Amino acid sequence: MKKNKKSSKILIFVVACNVSKQLEKTLSRIP
Repeated sequence: MKKNKKSSKILIFVVACNVSKQLEKTLSRIP
């Protein structure tokens, strides 16, 4: 259970990183 919680936290962190990267790309496209 503890390992699962840790991995899920890492997964959320990775997803958040990807989302922020996508946001940066979208914002940079807008002049």
